[in-house]
Amino acid sequence: MSNSQANASWKDKAAGQVQVEPLLCKSCGLCAEYCPQDLMKPANDIPSDSRSGPIINPAGHVVYEIYDPNNKCTGCGICASVCPEGAVVVYRTKPAGKQAAMPATSSASRKEANRE
Repeated sequence: MSNSQANASWKDKAAGQVQVEPLLCKSCGLCAEYCPQDLMKPANDIPSDSRSGPIINPAGHVVYEIYDPNNKCTGCGICASVCPEGAVVVYRTKPAGKQAAMPATSSASRKEANRE
């Protein structure tokens, strides 16, 4: 099996779920800028029936969310890695027969690890 075949099969099987903490999001847009699938959007650009939270948080920032109607998220964790506020958490779903969904990465967990 070639390296590209191995990567293609991983992408076909991996799935991700992204959660954004609205109170922490400051609308910097880094998650959207670096998402390789172009799935992170400002909440006001997402159809109302697909939003998971508020459009504007109490601090007055437009909240970013994942908009993934075609299930393209692979759970790569780039959005969480670049979030300076730790507002993004990515859960990666393992293929059938593997361990259940688990946090893939979050900038908050990296900040906590750096404090120790």
